[in-house]
Amino acid sequence: MQVSSFPVLGFFKEVGPRNNKRKRGRGGFSFRVFSLLENAQLRVVTVGKPLVYSPVITETVALRLSFHVRRAHRRGYVRFYGTVAPADPGAQVGFQLLTPGKVDQ
Repeated sequence: MQVSSFPVLGFFKEVGPRNNKRKRGRGGFSFRVFSLLENAQLRVVTVGKPLVYSPVITETVALRLSFHVRRAHRRGYVRFYGTVAPADPGAQVGFQLLTPGKVDQ
């Protein structure tokens, strides 16, 4: 199994051990890909000569977001906290304050 980051077009690289596959009857096989943390393009290549490549498939990874609000010790203040997975250290998060009865334009 080979993987390449997507949408960045780059080189394909081997992932996982070569024995990470299950053979099935009539030439079928399956692979498990663990901890896919970013969008990727995947393909399978034979190990014998001549090399034969499968069609490329694209797998997208969705973000999970948890968001919480808690009152702060100081009156009139609140504390926002949460997590984004998969993690992206150093990434920025934006907040928008909406006031009831007003339309933001």
